[in-house]
Amino acid sequence: MGTTPGGELGGTWAAPTVDATHSGSAHAARSTQAAIEAETDEATYVSPNRVRNSPGVIKAYLKIDTAGLLVANSYNITSVTDTGVGDRTIVFNTDFSNANYAAVATNTDNIASGEQHPRFLSPAVGTIRLVMTKTVSTFDLVDVASDQMFAGDQ
Repeated sequence: MGTTPGGELGGTWAAPTVDATHSGSAHAARSTQAAIEAETDEATYVSPNRVRNSPGVIKAYLKIDTAGLLVANSYNITSVTDTGVGDRTIVFNTDFSNANYAAVATNTDNIASGEQHPRFLSPAVGTIRLVMTKTVSTFDLVDVASDQMFAGDQ
């Protein structure tokens, strides 16, 4: 066997060099939070910890049981306070940049006494109030399990 690089294959090659290219093109840089939020079209990649900064991504979600307790597997939720029958205050881990975020909720209980409707009240950057009401004219509050999702700029 030869002692020159590549000698065992019958040739000689220059020592390899390492640079920041692959297949002749530069590697993509990681996107900044500002670029992701602005949806800038650039040759960058979105790292897993920055996906949450995309405008179209859910920023928080949770499940609340009938007793008003936070069910496991929530995301970006600090706590839920049961402030009375059918009345909950949700606290976010990361505040929204303003109170103009989208909030969606659904009733997950099947109660024979009628449909229940979730309503959000008093949105703030770090909290929002959820009330569950019956569909009768008095809009009585009722304790039911529910799911919530929130989207917006944080």
